[in-house]
Amino acid sequence: MLAENVKKLDSEEMKKLSESFDEDKEEIPKKLTPKEMEEFLNWNKSKKNRFPKITDMASWKKKYWLDPSTKVFIVHGGYGSIKHALLEWGWFRNKDHKSNCFDLKWVVKAKDIHHKQLEDH
Repeated sequence: MLAENVKKLDSEEMKKLSESFDEDKEEIPKKLTPKEMEEFLNWNKSKKNRFPKITDMASWKKKYWLDPSTKVFIVHGGYGSIKHALLEWGWFRNKDHKSNCFDLKWVVKAKDIHHKQLEDH
């Protein structure tokens, strides 16, 4: 019974079917020559230098278009309820857990806080 429902494909239909499978395949990226690789890496280095790491809070808030009075927090680890509560209270989340730009930092391990770099506000 099953064999009766199966349609036999002629050669043209088989060709169309195989072409459609070929279109679905992802293209394999070409390998770069050493010169192309060097150019790519140099281009990325120049990009990286355009955005130096910001260490003072005023510049960081200006970069993210924040009001100077906005409080900033970092939560490293889970603690989803703390993140949600602070966001509801109008705080802004800094996702860079290594940044020095924060008003409150909540971490799992004490070693994640660099005590020598802390500043009084």
